[in-house]
Amino acid sequence: SYPITRSIHIFGGRDKVTSTNTTNTETSGIAYESCCWAIRVAHIKTAAANDYDYSTSAELILKGLGSTSPSLDEKIETNIPGYNSKLN
Repeated sequence: SYPITRSIHIFGGRDKVTSTNTTNTETSGIAYESCCWAIRVAHIKTAAANDYDYSTSAELILKGLGSTSPSLDEKIETNIPGYNSKLN
């Protein structure tokens, strides 16, 4: 994770087997956070049988109320070890 400003940060991670040069997953995205709401967009590349599966997900978080995509933060934390998806 790399902060751009106090409200914006980018994040990314890759799970790659260097001996075979095979990428298992790649995750990258950007998040914006204000006092009452936040938005996060993530692009996820996952190895499939012959190629890769690509998905892009967006999440709107209303602080104290909930999220439009609660499983996205779980995916990001699984794919990027040490990343805390909980926005302040």
